[in-house]
Amino acid sequence: MFKRGLAFIGIILSLAMVASCGGGGAMAPATTTPAPTPPPSSPPPPPAPAPVQITHIVLVVLENHGFNTISNNPTAPYINILATKYALAANYFGNAHGSLKDYFMLTTGVPASDNGSFIGLYTDDNLVRELIAGNKTWKSYAMGMPSPGFLDDAYPYLKKHNPFAFLSDVVNDPAQRNNLVSLTQLNTDLAAGTLPNFSYVLGDMVHDMHDCPGGAAVTCADTDKITQADTWLKATIDPLISNPNFQKDGLLIVLFDESEDLDMTNGGGHVMAMLIGPFVKPGFQSTTLYQHQSTLRLVCDLFKLPKCPGGAATAPQMGEFFTPPSPI
Repeated sequence: MFKRGLAFIGIILSLAMVASCGGGGAMAPATTTPAPTPPPSSPPPPPAPAPVQITHIVLVVLENHGFNTISNNPTAPYINILATKYALAANYFGNAHGSLKDYFMLTTGVPASDNGSFIGLYTDDNLVRELIAGNKTWKSYAMGMPSPGFLDDAYPYLKKHNPFAFLSDVVNDPAQRNNLVSLTQLNTDLAAGTLPNFSYVLGDMVHDMHDCPGGAAVTCADTDKITQADTWLKATIDPLISNPNFQKDGLLIVLFDESEDLDMTNGGGHVMAMLIGPFVKPGFQSTTLYQHQSTLRLVCDLFKLPKCPGGAATAPQMGEFFTPPSPI
């Protein structure tokens, strides 16, 4: 009996040892730590805004007054409103004394004349040639021009302030020559929505600060010239600035051709140049040195023209005046 008990106990112990080693016995399920839930993915960044497309540029040139004469001058309130509200090139200089040289720099990138009295045809590369090559339209709106395509003087309109009237691409092509029109056409085109891609706006000699309000033979205070031009400028371009089409894709440039004769700095002296429109930095003032060839380059850059004439091809760019992303 005792031996049987010992044998039974031995069997029980053997079975217990087998179970503890996993032999034939069921194992308790393993405990697993659940994987952490991944954080939600961040949404993709929004696409970068497309660069602004400026498709209408208007250039206005005033005459023979320096930066210090016009800036903060109470007789030029409108010009100073533009300079404060929009963008001002505060370190801008004319290229020469002798107006026509400056006008040629704005359209050909070269001064074209040593004495400012070029009277022939200009046959080298120029803005009109590049506008045509780039499929862009243009017009010169000149105050006092007697008829479309007029190529002479009719005071107070003077041809020497209208450089487009010297370009062979204009003079020798009747269709292009008819783009020389009177300033009265500007409001008509603006109202009809037919403003060309590039517009040149010219006051006559008694509205661009060159002569006295009564004409060249009249003596007057300089403040009279300034007041007359400032009033004319406001009446001429305020309708443009407020036009809905201009607000979509427009840029207005208002500048002076040269300073007073005694200011020879950088050739033509220190002058005001303003960029106005919905895409310029409001209240911006640049200290970068610019001259007229940079304004010509700006037109080329904005219109993506095939090339830029003369010294404009390598002139400093003016992209700093625009809110990002720059249209240049």
